[in-house]
Amino acid sequence: GYDSTIRLWVQVPGPAGPLEELTKDERYRRTMLEGQGQWDLVREIKGHTNIINCVCWNSQSNIIASCSNDNTVRTWRLDGTCTAVLKGHKDDVRSCMFTPDDKYLISGSWDRHVRIWRLI
Repeated sequence: GYDSTIRLWVQVPGPAGPLEELTKDERYRRTMLEGQGQWDLVREIKGHTNIINCVCWNSQSNIIASCSNDNTVRTWRLDGTCTAVLKGHKDDVRSCMFTPDDKYLISGSWDRHVRIWRLI
């Protein structure tokens, strides 16, 4: 985001069971949660020094990548530990994505370069 923070959220489930067996309050809560969604903040991850432009997950959903106007791409564990800071772009990094096999991370920047990073 604009405050250089990644936020991980989890969706709060509504009351379970057949609708007709729920109390009036439980029915209302489930209707509200299903219609709008309710989310709880799990973790804030900090490390970038400028606006974050893109965040993506690897195929196993256990590593996050982010890119920023600080000209870096970073990888993170879900506990918030930064596992790599990838430097090489000369301008804002606007996009990033893992390849389907998770062996590479691709990033695109306003410096008009696409970089392919080999992940170890």
